[in-house]
Amino acid sequence: MNMRESIPLMLLAASLLAGCAGPQALTEADELARFGQHEAAVQRLEQASQQDPADARLRLALIQARERAVNQLLAQAPQG
Repeated sequence: MNMRESIPLMLLAASLLAGCAGPQALTEADELARFGQHEAAVQRLEQASQQDPADARLRLALIQARERAVNQLLAQAPQG
């Protein structure tokens, strides 16, 4: 197989890998949140959302992760 014939295969592989970025980011963010690392989860989802701004699942997960991070910070704030 010469270089010209392999270009479509490389493009297909790249598009498949790009399509996995969203679900992978969701999984990673969920794992971070499960261990109480809500700010890191927000950062991971922000990064993924910037790479794929059309992915509504990432945007929704980002909103939810931000809410959890704020709630965690509020719970840690001194009362009084």
